Amino acid sequence: MAGFILLGAYLAGNMASLALAPDPERGALRRKLTQLSIATGACLAAALINPYGYRLLLFPFRLATETYLMNNVSEFLTPDFHDQLPFKYLLLLAVGVLALWRKGPEPTELMLMLGFGYMALYAVRYIPLFALVSAPIIARGVTEIAQRGGTAARVLRERSERLSRIDERAGGFWPWAAAFAVAVSLIYGRPSHAFDAAEKPVAACEFLMRQKISGNMFNSDEFGDYLIYRGFPSYRVFIDGRLDMYGSDRLREYNQVIRFENGWESVLEKYRVTWILFETDSRLTRFLLKEKDWALIYADPVATIFVKKAPGNERLRVQYQALQLKGGQATF
Repeated sequence: MAGFILLGAYLAGNMASLALAPDPERGALRRKLTQLSIATGACLAAALINPYGYRLLLFPFRLATETYLMNNVSEFLTPDFHDQLPFKYLLLLAVGVLALWRKGPEPTELMLMLGFGYMALYAVRYIPLFALVSAPIIARGVTEIAQRGGTAARVLRERSERLSRIDERAGGFWPWAAAFAVAVSLIYGRPSHAFDAAEKPVAACEFLMRQKISGNMFNSDEFGDYLIYRGFPSYRVFIDGRLDMYGSDRLREYNQVIRFENGWESVLEKYRVTWILFETDSRLTRFLLKEKDWALIYADPVATIFVKKAPGNERLRVQYQALQLKGGQATF
């Protein structure tokens, strides 16, 4: 969708430029508009070639109307400027450049800055898009400001000239240095493609694969991604990190359980949940440790596994009935 927003901004910007341009420049702008229109139509046709057809293009708009989802997923929330967020400095830089830019950006550039700036202020999810779109515009503005003269311009030119001289002296050193660093890392086995067992339920999943626990699970959304990777198709998750794909109803039910809202037990009954895998340091784990209907069968500092006290789980419950959780460590 970001691609279509870009195309739309360029179309609208060029239309504005065409309306304001003198007669000699109108021919070139019309040709550019024709090319952009053809490119937009081709992109739209290509985007329709997918298993969901036109419905895929409507999904972002449907997602934006799901208020519960937008208000309960961190990436859709507005930026927290109390955090050490690079975005706020980029935003201040953009405002400063626009204020000092005598000629100002072109209509298309202004639309891109305002459009993607609004998106970034609306949800942190869009901050990387704003950074990508605004960087070349800010760079052009800084270049023009530097060319006007003054102390700031002189400092920028001197810094640029010094960096250029360093690059010239280095010649082809940097590519070779990068290649050498990569080669050394490969030789000594530095690159690692393993999951961090201190963050992901690596050991808990190995336990699952050995014990072959049956029934439906309830799991942490943070663990869902790894569970799909390690356990599919034997184990199918209740939810994972792609919360927008599950929709507001499933997220509401998930939050209902982990927040112990009224009727949280009915959610587990609705989906016939017979075992739960969740973070060890969580309210749900601390609650289930005291809940008489659930039995702890596995625990490590990262994840815990509980089974419902039902006939199908009797073997596991008896086998691990002496298991206790103290300070994040499992003890018998």
